[in-house]
Amino acid sequence: MAAVASSSSSSHPHAPLFYPMQPAPHQPPQPSAAQFALAEIKGHVCLVQAQLTPQGQVSAALAAADVHVFAHVFSTQFRFSHAAAVHPADLRIIAPVPAAQLLHEEHSGVVFLARELNLRLHQLQRQRHQQHQHQYQYQHQQGLRRPRAAGQVRAQTSA
Repeated sequence: MAAVASSSSSSHPHAPLFYPMQPAPHQPPQPSAAQFALAEIKGHVCLVQAQLTPQGQVSAALAAADVHVFAHVFSTQFRFSHAAAVHPADLRIIAPVPAAQLLHEEHSGVVFLARELNLRLHQLQRQRHQQHQHQYQYQHQQGLRRPRAAGQVRAQTSA
């Protein structure tokens, strides 16, 4: 058998062969288990499941966050739609959903929300739709205005 060479200069037999030059980066707080939340992704309000910190935010501040998006199916029923990696700039957690206010059937991918949360989700979606509608109308009206040419004067009417 071949003998394994060991360094006799080390005072401890299990000492590492090298030490890191820089200290370890700051570790973010440990997120709770994946939980549900009402969130806005790229302007759309939806139900998501993600790793959230105890403060109710996405755990990754700079890296893309992995979320499961659930589509509204019927009344208070949501079904798993797709998994997505979303940049934190495109994701805003509106409110974490307490586990007591939902029922998640993992085997079928179905989530049932409490009626109050479902109403809140619809209100948020309606508000967001109205904001976009108002913004579109304003931009459309601005596009219809004819810019004044230099030296153009309004005709004044005298009474």
